[in-house]
Amino acid sequence: SVLSASYQAAGLTERANFRAVEVRRGARLVGTVDLYDYLLTGTVPSDVPLAPGDAIFVPVRGPRVKIGGEVTRPAIYELKPGETLRDLIRLAGGLTPQAATHTVTIDRILPPSARQGLDNARTVLSVNLGAVLGGTSSVDLLAGDSVTIFRLPAGRRNAVTIRGDGI
Repeated sequence: SVLSASYQAAGLTERANFRAVEVRRGARLVGTVDLYDYLLTGTVPSDVPLAPGDAIFVPVRGPRVKIGGEVTRPAIYELKPGETLRDLIRLAGGLTPQAATHTVTIDRILPPSARQGLDNARTVLSVNLGAVLGGTSSVDLLAGDSVTIFRLPAGRRNAVTIRGDGI
């Protein structure tokens, strides 16, 4: 299997694409394996059985995005085409109970075609996380984005405290 072959090869390098490992039989693509299912949940993916003469091709990694703050597994994740902020949060194990869902920030380096000089090569996006998680909004991510999920503010708000001796 692809998993056993990657173990025999001492694993994949940092430059490897973990989301699209290909099995080729001659010139024909037999199957593609996404190793994130195994790495993040321990679930063995629908692995492609190998036959004599098969080649396992590991392309160069795809776009990677960093997520930090109030998620279960803050890290840098490789995204497949079409995956959005909602998918990234799922890959990161979801939000912690302390996560604030009103705003998330995305620090972005603009693609060269969208820049108007060195002064505006970076931007910060503020996104309503509740709308993203509720499915009413979708946010595309670009390679190199850095997403931060903030913590709820400390203390209580709009609360009344009554102290004193009982009657």
